Amino acid sequence: MSHPPRLTGGPDTRLATRWLIALTLLGAGIRLLFVFLAGDLEPQADESHYLYLAAVWKHFGVYSDCAYYLWPPGYPVFLGLCLRLFGAGGIFAAKLVQVLLSGVVGLVTMLLAGRLFSRRAAWIAGVLWCVYLPLIGFTHTLWPETMYLAAFMPALYLLVVWWQHGERTSASNRCLIAAGMLIGLSLLIKEVGLWWAAGLAVLVLARDLRHSVAAAASRAILFALSVSVLVLPWTLRNHEVYGRWTPVGATLGQNLYWGLNGSYLNFDYTPAQLNQLAKINPRVYRWLLATPPPNWQRSDSPNVIDRSAEDVQRGLRYAGDHPGFALRTRIKKLADWVTPLSFFVRHYALGRYHDVLASPAVRRPLLAAALVLPMVVLASAIPGFWRSMRSSRAATVLAFTLIYFVPTTALINGMSRYRIALEPLLIVLAAGFLAGATWRGWRRPAMVLSAVGWTALGFLWWVNAPEVLALVRSAW
Repeated sequence: MSHPPRLTGGPDTRLATRWLIALTLLGAGIRLLFVFLAGDLEPQADESHYLYLAAVWKHFGVYSDCAYYLWPPGYPVFLGLCLRLFGAGGIFAAKLVQVLLSGVVGLVTMLLAGRLFSRRAAWIAGVLWCVYLPLIGFTHTLWPETMYLAAFMPALYLLVVWWQHGERTSASNRCLIAAGMLIGLSLLIKEVGLWWAAGLAVLVLARDLRHSVAAAASRAILFALSVSVLVLPWTLRNHEVYGRWTPVGATLGQNLYWGLNGSYLNFDYTPAQLNQLAKINPRVYRWLLATPPPNWQRSDSPNVIDRSAEDVQRGLRYAGDHPGFALRTRIKKLADWVTPLSFFVRHYALGRYHDVLASPAVRRPLLAAALVLPMVVLASAIPGFWRSMRSSRAATVLAFTLIYFVPTTALINGMSRYRIALEPLLIVLAAGFLAGATWRGWRRPAMVLSAVGWTALGFLWWVNAPEVLALVRSAW
């Protein structure tokens, strides 16, 4: 099995490293420019909730829940710390920190592309990341995605490095420990990867099981303990406050309420567009969303953890009672997950940007780029994935990550925001294809699977095309 060239050693490597650093600084600089151009944006939806939790933490020193969510503490505590240190300027300071953290995301994205594919792929991934507007949009707003990716991507990179490492050395163990602790940190920001971490522990065990059961078990335990050392204190806190064992937060019930119910909801669209959906996209409304069963109602338990657990049961029972409707709406949710839209486009449709960013000469090119870039990345990531499966010794980690995150996000409450956790990895896979965009040397199964993937992607884009065009027209 061939291995891609590493970005290590010699004058060429120093030149390559300078290019990676230059691209990282360029991408961070672009994001910093957007922070200044966007100005003081009015908090919207969950941004207001994060600020509320941050203010409660700052003034009273306690962490509250948010009615139907028990969010992990990482991002509200970060905002609260910024408010405590910088007062009214804390929000601006938080955005500056997010710009710095985005540089971590960009650099690791390039390093991962270089390790999995080639130096050329690393540079292409860097260019894509620099101008990728769906990611840029999260650095000048108050969402936890940038901070989450700044922990998640280095953890994924270290896992890939460890998986490719042939020797059983203390250095590889340190790599595994660091990956586990970063995953634990990411779980304190967003809990979406909780069962991903559990599955990774099983993979770590299985990797060397045939060589030495004792060594494989010790590594799996080492990884699990590295994750737990970050998560366990907050788990104990949740048990003390709520009397329930929950590792980091309780959000699944509310997500099922929004995503697996009779009323269709997608936060990529404006409220006015959702109200007119039957007129905007009558064929899809008729085929996938028409004649919904009555909504199931949320639990009214006073304990937010119990409330979330009961809502999960109600959502699953609803799907079991109405399997045809649940299946039809999952097709729509998959289409929502691969949509070329983003919160960046939605903010334009809501009129949140002003001054320079709102001028037609700036707004329209940005809107066009914000639509085209996700389409290029999604389409290119499909053959890039199959190429990585053939050329990388870390294919197991990549495949498991995609298999875990796609259904746990797309099939519950699909929208562009829930794709962000995988967006840098998709950029890596897309860069791997674009760096050697040729079918020469490819086996027929990879070509067939890529064609099937493109067909499915095209169909899902067709499903949502009327809604996407309607939103773009309102923003244009």
